[in-house]
Amino acid sequence: MFTAFSLLSGFLLVLFALLLWARPSSIRRANRMLSGIFLLLAALSLWMLLLYYIYGRKMDFLLPCYLPLDQVLVMFIGPLLYFYVLLLFDPLRRITARQFARHALPALPALAYVGYFISLPLKQRTGVLLDASDPRRWMENLLDYLFYLQLMPYLMVSFLKVYQQRESGYLLESKGCRANIRWLCYALLIAMAGVLLHLPLCMADDCNGMELVVGTSVIGLLAGYIFLQSIFSTGLSMQAAVEILSEPERQIKLDEQLVDDYIQRLHEILSDTRIYLNPECTLEAAAIQTNIPQHHLSHVVNVHCGKNFSDFINEYRCLHACELLESDQADRMTIEAIGLQSGFRTRVNFYSAFKKRYGKSPSDYQDELKQEKRMGRSTGAPIR
Repeated sequence: MFTAFSLLSGFLLVLFALLLWARPSSIRRANRMLSGIFLLLAALSLWMLLLYYIYGRKMDFLLPCYLPLDQVLVMFIGPLLYFYVLLLFDPLRRITARQFARHALPALPALAYVGYFISLPLKQRTGVLLDASDPRRWMENLLDYLFYLQLMPYLMVSFLKVYQQRESGYLLESKGCRANIRWLCYALLIAMAGVLLHLPLCMADDCNGMELVVGTSVIGLLAGYIFLQSIFSTGLSMQAAVEILSEPERQIKLDEQLVDDYIQRLHEILSDTRIYLNPECTLEAAAIQTNIPQHHLSHVVNVHCGKNFSDFINEYRCLHACELLESDQADRMTIEAIGLQSGFRTRVNFYSAFKKRYGKSPSDYQDELKQEKRMGRSTGAPIR
Protein backbone atom coordinates (compact mmCIF):
# COMPACT_ATOMS: atom_id res chain seq x y z
CA MET A 1 0.00 0.00 0.00
CA PHE A 2 2.75 2.42 1.00
CA THR A 3 4.75 1.52 -2.12
CA ALA A 4 1.78 2.06 -4.43
CA PHE A 5 0.95 5.39 -2.75
CA SER A 6 4.54 6.65 -3.12
CA LEU A 7 4.80 5.58 -6.74
CA LEU A 8 1.44 7.13 -7.62
CA SER A 9 2.23 10.48 -5.99
CA GLY A 10 5.66 10.50 -7.65
CA PHE A 11 4.13 9.74 -11.05
CA LEU A 12 1.50 12.47 -10.70
CA LEU A 13 4.08 15.06 -9.69
CA VAL A 14 6.35 14.20 -12.63
CA LEU A 15 3.34 14.40 -14.95
CA PHE A 16 2.40 17.85 -13.60
CA ALA A 17 5.99 19.03 -13.94
CA LEU A 18 6.20 18.00 -17.60
CA LEU A 19 2.82 19.55 -18.45
CA LEU A 20 3.61 22.84 -16.74
CA TRP A 21 7.00 23.04 -18.42
CA ALA A 22 5.62 22.40 -21.90
CA ARG A 23 2.25 24.16 -21.94
CA PRO A 24 2.00 27.78 -23.09
CA SER A 25 0.78 30.09 -20.38
CA SER A 26 0.66 33.74 -19.42
CA ILE A 27 2.93 32.92 -16.49
CA ARG A 28 5.28 30.42 -18.11
CA ARG A 29 8.35 31.43 -16.06
CA ALA A 30 6.45 30.93 -12.80
CA ASN A 31 5.03 27.62 -14.00
CA ARG A 32 8.47 26.33 -14.87
CA MET A 33 9.63 27.22 -11.37
CA LEU A 34 6.63 25.27 -10.05
CA SER A 35 7.53 22.32 -12.26
CA GLY A 36 10.94 22.30 -10.56
CA ILE A 37 9.20 22.04 -7.18
CA PHE A 38 7.08 19.14 -8.45
CA LEU A 39 10.18 17.30 -9.68
CA LEU A 40 11.85 17.79 -6.29
CA LEU A 41 8.79 16.44 -4.48
CA ALA A 42 8.64 13.46 -6.85
CA ALA A 43 12.32 12.69 -6.23
CA LEU A 44 11.76 12.96 -2.46
CA SER A 45 8.75 10.64 -2.65
CA LEU A 46 10.83 7.97 -4.39
CA TRP A 47 13.79 8.55 -2.06
CA MET A 48 11.53 8.10 0.97
CA LEU A 49 10.30 4.86 -0.57
CA LEU A 50 13.90 3.62 -0.67
CA LEU A 51 14.41 4.69 2.95
CA TYR A 52 11.18 2.93 3.92
CA TYR A 53 12.52 -0.37 2.61
CA ILE A 54 15.84 0.17 4.40
CA TYR A 55 14.24 1.15 7.73
CA GLY A 56 10.97 -0.74 7.69
CA ARG A 57 11.89 -3.90 5.87
CA LYS A 58 15.48 -4.05 7.17
CA MET A 59 16.80 -4.57 3.65
CA ASP A 60 20.43 -3.74 4.32
CA PHE A 61 21.45 -4.82 0.82
CA LEU A 62 19.86 -1.57 -0.45
CA LEU A 63 22.30 0.56 1.55
CA PRO A 64 24.86 0.83 -1.30
CA CYS A 65 22.09 2.43 -3.38
CA TYR A 66 21.40 5.11 -0.80
CA LEU A 67 23.08 8.48 -0.48
CA PRO A 68 21.61 11.28 1.68
CA LEU A 69 20.73 13.34 -1.40
CA ASP A 70 17.30 13.95 0.10
CA GLN A 71 19.01 16.22 2.63
CA VAL A 72 20.25 18.33 -0.29
CA LEU A 73 17.05 18.30 -2.35
CA VAL A 74 14.81 19.52 0.47
CA MET A 75 16.93 22.65 0.90
CA PHE A 76 15.83 23.87 -2.54
CA ILE A 77 12.08 23.52 -1.96
CA GLY A 78 11.75 26.74 0.06
CA PRO A 79 13.69 28.99 -2.35
CA LEU A 80 11.93 27.55 -5.42
CA LEU A 81 8.53 28.07 -3.80
CA TYR A 82 9.41 31.65 -2.85
CA PHE A 83 10.60 32.48 -6.37
CA TYR A 84 7.49 30.83 -7.84
CA VAL A 85 5.22 33.12 -5.82
CA LEU A 86 7.29 36.17 -6.76
CA LEU A 87 7.06 35.32 -10.47
CA LEU A 88 3.36 34.53 -10.13
CA PHE A 89 2.67 38.08 -8.99
CA ASP A 90 5.35 39.74 -11.11
CA PRO A 91 6.21 37.78 -14.29
CA LEU A 92 8.69 40.48 -15.33
CA ARG A 93 10.84 40.12 -12.22
CA ARG A 94 14.45 39.20 -12.88
CA ILE A 95 15.91 36.44 -10.72
CA THR A 96 19.68 36.27 -11.04
CA ALA A 97 21.93 33.31 -10.36
CA ARG A 98 23.45 35.25 -7.45
CA GLN A 99 20.03 35.68 -5.81
CA PHE A 100 19.24 32.00 -6.18
CA ALA A 101 22.67 30.98 -4.84
CA ARG A 102 22.18 33.19 -1.79
CA HIS A 103 18.88 31.50 -0.97
CA ALA A 104 20.40 28.05 -1.56
CA LEU A 105 23.28 28.50 0.92
CA PRO A 106 21.70 26.07 3.48
CA ALA A 107 22.27 23.30 0.93
CA LEU A 108 26.07 23.57 1.43
CA PRO A 109 26.11 21.75 4.81
CA ALA A 110 23.94 19.04 3.28
CA LEU A 111 26.37 18.68 0.36
CA ALA A 112 29.25 18.43 2.85
CA TYR A 113 27.36 15.69 4.71
CA VAL A 114 26.86 13.76 1.46
CA GLY A 115 30.62 13.86 0.89
CA TYR A 116 31.25 12.67 4.44
CA PHE A 117 28.67 9.88 4.10
CA ILE A 118 30.29 8.61 0.90
CA SER A 119 33.67 8.44 2.65
CA LEU A 120 32.33 6.10 5.34
CA PRO A 121 32.74 2.32 5.03
CA LEU A 122 29.51 0.47 4.33
CA LYS A 123 29.22 -0.91 7.88
CA GLN A 124 29.44 2.58 9.35
CA ARG A 125 26.79 3.80 6.92
CA THR A 126 24.52 1.09 8.32
CA GLY A 127 25.10 2.44 11.82
CA VAL A 128 24.27 6.00 10.78
CA LEU A 129 21.01 4.91 9.17
CA LEU A 130 19.75 2.14 11.43
CA ASP A 131 21.28 2.75 14.86
CA ALA A 132 19.66 5.66 16.72
CA SER A 133 22.51 5.64 19.26
CA ASP A 134 25.24 6.02 16.63
CA PRO A 135 27.36 9.08 17.56
CA ARG A 136 27.29 10.31 13.96
CA ARG A 137 23.51 10.71 13.93
CA TRP A 138 23.80 14.25 15.32
CA MET A 139 24.87 15.48 11.87
CA GLU A 140 21.76 14.10 10.21
CA ASN A 141 19.55 15.48 12.99
CA LEU A 142 21.17 18.88 12.68
CA LEU A 143 20.42 18.94 8.96
CA ASP A 144 16.80 18.05 9.69
CA TYR A 145 16.50 21.00 12.07
CA LEU A 146 18.21 23.27 9.53
CA PHE A 147 15.64 22.18 6.93
CA TYR A 148 12.69 23.08 9.16
CA LEU A 149 14.33 26.35 10.20
CA GLN A 150 14.77 27.25 6.54
CA LEU A 151 11.47 25.98 5.09
CA MET A 152 8.92 27.42 7.52
CA PRO A 153 9.77 31.12 6.86
CA TYR A 154 9.48 30.51 3.12
CA LEU A 155 6.10 28.83 3.58
CA MET A 156 4.85 31.62 5.84
CA VAL A 157 6.00 34.46 3.56
CA SER A 158 4.55 32.74 0.48
CA PHE A 159 1.26 32.03 2.27
CA LEU A 160 0.89 35.63 3.47
CA LYS A 161 1.57 37.00 -0.01
CA VAL A 162 -1.12 34.75 -1.50
CA TYR A 163 -3.50 35.40 1.41
CA GLN A 164 -3.35 39.13 0.68
CA GLN A 165 -5.35 38.37 -2.47
CA ARG A 166 -8.39 37.35 -0.39
CA GLU A 167 -9.93 40.82 -0.80
CA SER A 168 -10.09 40.27 -4.56
CA GLY A 169 -11.42 36.73 -4.17
CA TYR A 170 -7.93 35.28 -4.80
CA LEU A 171 -8.20 36.39 -8.43
CA LEU A 172 -4.96 36.93 -10.29
CA GLU A 173 -4.84 38.52 -13.73
CA SER A 174 -2.04 38.19 -16.24
CA LYS A 175 -2.02 39.11 -19.94
CA GLY A 176 -5.78 39.16 -20.18
CA CYS A 177 -6.25 35.88 -18.28
CA ARG A 178 -7.89 35.69 -14.90
CA ALA A 179 -7.45 32.74 -12.56
CA ASN A 180 -8.27 31.90 -8.96
CA ILE A 181 -5.19 31.04 -6.87
CA ARG A 182 -7.13 29.98 -3.78
CA TRP A 183 -5.79 26.47 -4.42
CA LEU A 184 -2.26 27.72 -3.73
CA CYS A 185 -3.36 29.17 -0.38
CA TYR A 186 -4.75 25.77 0.65
CA ALA A 187 -1.70 23.91 -0.69
CA LEU A 188 0.59 26.08 1.45
CA LEU A 189 -1.60 25.42 4.49
CA ILE A 190 -1.33 21.66 3.87
CA ALA A 191 2.45 21.99 3.56
CA MET A 192 2.77 23.97 6.81
CA ALA A 193 0.54 21.49 8.67
CA GLY A 194 2.66 18.63 7.33
CA VAL A 195 5.88 20.29 8.46
CA LEU A 196 4.49 20.89 11.97
CA LEU A 197 3.35 17.26 12.15
CA HIS A 198 6.65 15.95 10.82
CA LEU A 199 8.88 17.95 13.17
CA PRO A 200 8.09 16.06 16.44
CA LEU A 201 8.68 12.72 14.68
CA CYS A 202 12.02 13.98 13.46
CA MET A 203 13.04 14.92 17.01
CA ALA A 204 11.92 11.62 18.54
CA ASP A 205 14.09 8.51 18.62
CA ASP A 206 13.08 5.27 16.90
CA CYS A 207 10.42 7.01 14.78
CA ASN A 208 12.14 6.69 11.43
CA GLY A 209 9.40 4.53 9.91
CA MET A 210 6.58 6.82 11.07
CA GLU A 211 8.53 9.87 9.97
CA LEU A 212 8.80 8.47 6.45
CA VAL A 213 5.11 7.55 6.34
CA VAL A 214 4.05 11.05 7.42
CA GLY A 215 6.45 12.76 5.04
CA THR A 216 5.33 10.66 2.08
CA SER A 217 1.67 11.15 3.05
CA VAL A 218 2.07 14.94 3.00
CA ILE A 219 3.72 14.79 -0.44
CA GLY A 220 0.98 12.44 -1.67
CA LEU A 221 -1.75 14.68 -0.27
CA LEU A 222 -0.30 17.68 -2.07
CA ALA A 223 -0.03 15.67 -5.30
CA GLY A 224 -3.65 14.51 -5.01
CA TYR A 225 -4.90 18.00 -4.20
CA ILE A 226 -3.07 19.53 -7.15
CA PHE A 227 -4.39 16.72 -9.36
CA LEU A 228 -7.97 17.59 -8.40
CA GLN A 229 -7.28 21.27 -9.01
CA SER A 230 -5.96 20.52 -12.48
CA ILE A 231 -9.21 18.69 -13.26
CA PHE A 232 -11.74 21.12 -11.82
CA SER A 233 -9.89 24.43 -12.24
CA THR A 234 -7.64 26.16 -14.78
CA GLY A 235 -5.92 28.13 -12.04
CA LEU A 236 -2.84 25.93 -11.95
CA SER A 237 -1.34 27.05 -15.24
CA MET A 238 -3.59 30.04 -16.03
CA GLN A 239 -4.02 28.67 -19.53
CA ALA A 240 -5.08 31.53 -21.79
CA ALA A 241 -8.79 31.49 -22.58
CA VAL A 242 -9.97 32.52 -26.00
CA GLU A 243 -12.72 35.11 -25.95
CA ILE A 244 -15.41 33.98 -28.38
CA LEU A 245 -18.30 36.15 -29.44
CA SER A 246 -21.72 34.71 -28.74
CA GLU A 247 -23.94 33.80 -31.69
CA PRO A 248 -26.38 36.72 -31.13
CA GLU A 249 -23.43 39.09 -31.01
CA ARG A 250 -22.08 37.75 -34.30
CA GLN A 251 -25.39 38.53 -35.95
CA ILE A 252 -25.50 42.17 -34.81
CA LYS A 253 -25.50 44.64 -37.69
CA LEU A 254 -25.08 48.26 -36.66
CA ASP A 255 -25.21 51.35 -38.81
CA GLU A 256 -21.78 52.96 -39.23
CA GLN A 257 -23.08 56.29 -37.93
CA LEU A 258 -24.49 54.56 -34.84
CA VAL A 259 -21.16 52.80 -34.27
CA ASP A 260 -19.33 56.14 -34.49
CA ASP A 261 -21.81 57.67 -32.05
CA TYR A 262 -21.35 54.77 -29.63
CA ILE A 263 -17.55 55.04 -29.77
CA GLN A 264 -17.60 58.81 -29.29
CA ARG A 265 -20.02 58.52 -26.38
CA LEU A 266 -17.92 55.78 -24.78
CA HIS A 267 -14.73 57.87 -24.96
CA GLU A 268 -16.50 60.96 -23.62
CA ILE A 269 -18.03 59.13 -20.66
CA LEU A 270 -14.74 57.42 -19.79
CA SER A 271 -12.88 60.73 -19.95
CA ASP A 272 -15.49 62.57 -17.86
CA THR A 273 -16.29 59.95 -15.21
CA ARG A 274 -12.99 58.03 -15.15
CA ILE A 275 -14.85 54.87 -14.13
CA TYR A 276 -11.83 52.90 -15.34
CA LEU A 277 -10.02 53.95 -12.14
CA ASN A 278 -12.35 51.56 -10.30
CA PRO A 279 -10.86 48.02 -10.40
CA GLU A 280 -14.45 46.70 -10.52
CA CYS A 281 -15.19 48.50 -13.80
CA THR A 282 -17.05 45.97 -15.94
CA LEU A 283 -18.76 45.89 -19.30
CA GLU A 284 -22.11 46.04 -17.53
CA ALA A 285 -21.09 49.13 -15.53
CA ALA A 286 -19.83 50.88 -18.66
CA ALA A 287 -23.07 50.05 -20.49
CA ILE A 288 -25.09 51.64 -17.69
CA GLN A 289 -22.90 54.76 -17.62
CA THR A 290 -23.00 55.26 -21.40
CA ASN A 291 -26.63 54.20 -21.78
CA ILE A 292 -25.59 51.81 -24.56
CA PRO A 293 -27.12 48.31 -24.67
CA GLN A 294 -24.59 45.90 -23.22
CA HIS A 295 -24.56 43.57 -26.25
CA HIS A 296 -24.12 46.61 -28.55
CA LEU A 297 -21.24 47.91 -26.45
CA SER A 298 -19.56 44.50 -26.41
CA HIS A 299 -19.94 44.24 -30.20
CA VAL A 300 -18.51 47.71 -30.81
CA VAL A 301 -15.47 47.16 -28.58
CA ASN A 302 -14.70 43.65 -29.83
CA VAL A 303 -15.45 44.09 -33.52
CA HIS A 304 -14.93 47.78 -34.33
CA CYS A 305 -12.19 48.57 -31.79
CA GLY A 306 -10.48 45.20 -32.32
CA LYS A 307 -9.91 44.32 -28.66
CA ASN A 308 -11.74 42.88 -25.69
CA PHE A 309 -13.24 45.15 -23.08
CA SER A 310 -10.51 44.42 -20.51
CA ASP A 311 -7.75 45.54 -22.91
CA PHE A 312 -9.82 48.58 -23.93
CA ILE A 313 -10.19 49.74 -20.32
CA ASN A 314 -6.56 48.93 -19.51
CA GLU A 315 -5.43 51.34 -22.22
CA TYR A 316 -7.16 54.17 -20.35
CA ARG A 317 -5.59 52.98 -17.11
CA CYS A 318 -2.15 52.91 -18.72
CA LEU A 319 -2.60 56.47 -19.97
CA HIS A 320 -3.52 57.57 -16.46
CA ALA A 321 -0.46 55.73 -15.11
CA CYS A 322 1.73 57.60 -17.60
CA GLU A 323 0.33 60.89 -16.33
CA LEU A 324 1.23 59.90 -12.78
CA LEU A 325 4.70 58.72 -13.82
CA GLU A 326 5.32 62.04 -15.54
CA SER A 327 3.97 64.11 -12.64
CA ASP A 328 6.02 65.71 -9.87
CA GLN A 329 4.58 63.31 -7.29
CA ALA A 330 5.96 60.23 -9.09
CA ASP A 331 9.15 60.27 -6.98
CA ARG A 332 7.06 60.01 -3.82
CA MET A 333 5.03 57.02 -5.05
CA THR A 334 5.91 53.40 -5.61
CA ILE A 335 5.20 51.73 -8.94
CA GLU A 336 2.63 49.53 -7.22
CA ALA A 337 0.84 52.59 -5.77
CA ILE A 338 0.70 54.17 -9.23
CA GLY A 339 -0.84 50.99 -10.63
CA LEU A 340 -3.46 50.87 -7.87
CA GLN A 341 -4.36 54.53 -8.36
CA SER A 342 -4.75 53.86 -12.09
CA GLY A 343 -7.37 51.18 -11.50
CA PHE A 344 -5.28 48.01 -11.65
CA ARG A 345 -6.08 45.38 -9.07
CA THR A 346 -2.52 44.09 -8.57
CA ARG A 347 1.06 44.92 -9.48
CA VAL A 348 1.25 42.01 -11.94
CA ASN A 349 -1.87 43.24 -13.79
CA PHE A 350 -0.32 46.70 -14.05
CA TYR A 351 3.03 45.45 -15.37
CA SER A 352 1.44 43.09 -17.90
CA ALA A 353 -0.99 45.67 -19.31
CA PHE A 354 1.63 48.43 -19.40
CA LYS A 355 4.19 46.30 -21.21
CA LYS A 356 1.54 45.11 -23.66
CA ARG A 357 0.61 48.74 -24.41
CA TYR A 358 4.08 50.34 -24.54
CA GLY A 359 6.51 47.45 -24.93
CA LYS A 360 8.30 48.30 -21.69
CA SER A 361 7.69 48.02 -17.97
CA PRO A 362 6.53 51.01 -15.87
CA SER A 363 9.95 51.05 -14.18
CA ASP A 364 11.75 51.27 -17.53
CA TYR A 365 9.33 53.97 -18.66
CA GLN A 366 10.05 55.98 -15.51
CA ASP A 367 13.82 55.54 -15.92
CA GLU A 368 13.60 56.85 -19.49
CA LEU A 369 11.63 59.87 -18.26
CA LYS A 370 14.30 60.66 -15.69
CA GLN A 371 17.02 60.30 -18.27
CA GLU A 372 15.19 62.64 -20.66
CA LYS A 373 14.77 65.19 -17.87
CA ARG A 374 18.51 65.08 -17.11
CA MET A 375 19.33 65.49 -20.79
CA GLY A 376 16.82 68.34 -21.05
CA ARG A 377 18.42 70.16 -18.13
CA SER A 378 21.96 69.67 -19.41
CA THR A 379 21.38 70.46 -23.09
CA GLY A 380 18.39 72.74 -22.94
CA ALA A 381 16.43 70.36 -25.16
CA PRO A 382 12.68 70.24 -24.53
CA ILE A 383 11.27 67.34 -22.54
CA ARG A 384 8.54 65.47 -24.33
